[in-house]
Amino acid sequence: HAGFVATVAATATWSAVELRHDPTRLLTMLALLGCFALWYLLTPRKFESAPEGNCKFPSKHRGGLIYLAGAFCLFAAATFVYPGAGFLLFVLIPHCFMMLRQRPAFVAVIGLTAVNVGAQLSYSRFDAATVASLSLFGVLTLLLALLLGGYINKIIEQSYLRAALIEELERTRTELAQMSREAGALAERERLAQEIHDAL
Repeated sequence: HAGFVATVAATATWSAVELRHDPTRLLTMLALLGCFALWYLLTPRKFESAPEGNCKFPSKHRGGLIYLAGAFCLFAAATFVYPGAGFLLFVLIPHCFMMLRQRPAFVAVIGLTAVNVGAQLSYSRFDAATVASLSLFGVLTLLLALLLGGYINKIIEQSYLRAALIEELERTRTELAQMSREAGALAERERLAQEIHDAL
């Protein structure tokens, strides 16, 4: 959440600096960033997961899909208002891998990168150097996203394994506590029986 706030704030600050001579675009950009922040805040259960069969780790929740669909639309609109909105990729790419499985996440990242590169081209000259530099930027973004996605999925997998282990340990501890209580009750009954026998 802190990373999201910092990224949106940095994008808004950069937009205010770059678009200070164009109030209409600046207000539009700030409005889109505000909608993006509200969408992130108000979309429920986006980071939750729902179990699915015997898969490697649980599938992502529907809330994440709803959030990403809205975020994609807002990102596309923001980048075509001002290409500097591509800075939002720093949060959107990790969100894709947190809320989707690895292959759909990579497809989503390709879409985000294509939108960003298209917005950059729409504000640039279509000469060979610009196209080559933006294409290189897109390829590097995808490579970085692939590495980041693999890392994030590994962390998520380890988290689910740890959660399963902790749940098993908690269950074992509860069972041991129940057995200990039963053993204590049995020992107390035996003691009372022995005292009654001795008294008789």
